[in-house]
Amino acid sequence: MSQTYTIVLDPTLDLTPDQLIAAWNEDPRTQQTGQLMPGAQTKGGVVTFADPNFGMLFMQTAVTIASSVLITQINELIKEYYAQKKEAQKAKAQEITQADGSKIIIIVKDEG
Repeated sequence: MSQTYTIVLDPTLDLTPDQLIAAWNEDPRTQQTGQLMPGAQTKGGVVTFADPNFGMLFMQTAVTIASSVLITQINELIKEYYAQKKEAQKAKAQEITQADGSKIIIIVKDEG
C-alpha cells in the first residue's frame, strides 16, 4: 500500500526544493523509498502550513513506510549535501503535528 508524505522546506536554508528533489531522486538508496516531487498533495484536501514562504514537496512511496525511516533518510541526504559543500550541517528534518492533527515533515535550520 502506498503512502503520501508532505514535506515542508524552510526558505531561509541554502537548500532549495529543486536541489532536495534532485538529490533525492538521483540517489539509488532513496529512489527505492519513493519519488520526491514539488507541490503538496493529500488524499482529498489541501495542505496548509502557517508560513506560505516554505517550499512544499510531497512524496508518494511505493509501500507503507514509517515516517521515522523517511526522516532518517532525509537527514542522511542533508548531511551528505553539506559535506559535499564542505560546510557544517545546517538543517534537519523532523515530524510535527499541526493544529488540525495532520502530520508533516519539516526541514528547518539546525540550531544545535
